[in-house]
Amino acid sequence: MSADILISYAKSLDRFAPLEETLREIIEDSLELDNIREVLGEIRSGKLKIKVLDVPIPTPMSFGIATLTASDSVLAENKNQLLKEFHQMVIKMIEYEKGISLED
Repeated sequence: MSADILISYAKSLDRFAPLEETLREIIEDSLELDNIREVLGEIRSGKLKIKVLDVPIPTPMSFGIATLTASDSVLAENKNQLLKEFHQMVIKMIEYEKGISLED
């Protein structure tokens, strides 16, 4: 059975348990919806402040996203090298700001 046939069938139903469970798992488990709501509430109440920083290099949390912007033709080994270079740039920035060496 092809995926197209299954999707067409699922759309014809009022409820389709596998799809509902998949969406629930993504929204509640993977995205941690309850925690997102809590953080948004703290932002609205002023308990939590947001500070936007413009940094010259990707942060470690954004390394994966930064490599996605590379061309699809970039090989996996080149992406790994790019990740290593990002990591070294972050280490150097931390060392510069703290006046320390992290590579000892």
